[in-house]
Amino acid sequence: MFIFLVVKLMVLYSDARGYIVIFKIYFTKRKFLSIAGTGFLATFLLSCEASEPSENQTDLALPEKKTSAVASDGSVYSVDYVQASSTNKNPRVIKKDANGNQIWEVKQEESSVDGTAEAVALDGSDRPYILFTVDGGSNDNTYITKHKIETGAFDSAPFPSYGSGGGPKVTVVALLDKDTGKIEKATFLIARKSDGKTNTFSPTGLAVSGESVLVGASSYFTPPDSGATQSNWKNNPNATGSSPWKVLVKLTPDLAALSEVVIVQP
Repeated sequence: MFIFLVVKLMVLYSDARGYIVIFKIYFTKRKFLSIAGTGFLATFLLSCEASEPSENQTDLALPEKKTSAVASDGSVYSVDYVQASSTNKNPRVIKKDANGNQIWEVKQEESSVDGTAEAVALDGSDRPYILFTVDGGSNDNTYITKHKIETGAFDSAPFPSYGSGGGPKVTVVALLDKDTGKIEKATFLIARKSDGKTNTFSPTGLAVSGESVLVGASSYFTPPDSGATQSNWKNNPNATGSSPWKVLVKLTPDLAALSEVVIVQP
């Protein structure tokens, strides 16, 4: 079985005349070996008996799932869940100050739907983004879309609800008010079966990078594509082979759009 080999070597060299020379070497099957530097450019054709990754999948590092995060003022956000009954969990987010004193504790979902808080990440302004899970929809006033939220929190979401069906675990990514713990902005992230019902989209990690919120997930048939919404579903064309797929979703900071959805190579 052929193994994809990528060797990337970058050597920074300064010659006697003060020129900076950067060497970049890439080895892949039927790819080019290129050596570029100040004052010269050469390109060589290199053939290797190594298999390439599928054009439909990409090698990327998925974000980690961190259950706590420390803000610049030393305050700490942590996520977990409360076992409300033998068959029901409720997500919980706690904020403490730098001395360990609790500032607030909020259970953002307390309906009969099973839910958890899985990960937290802070942006450059120390605003907390949280990954929640729920395994169904509900009209109960204690459901995540109605309970501890600011007005209009889900109004601009590409996926403002769980969708049809129930049982599969899906993700809710939310931006919280750092002073109250209420949800300011949020969207569901789901997969969809061929019959239109919601399928599993289970979170595996969260990060904030520049102007993007990054969510890693394990998705069953079939994950959404970039730009997909609840009313305008788009199957991800790169989800080939058998599920589950490792998926990286890039969202805008206001969680109003899926700017990119990448199927990550196993």
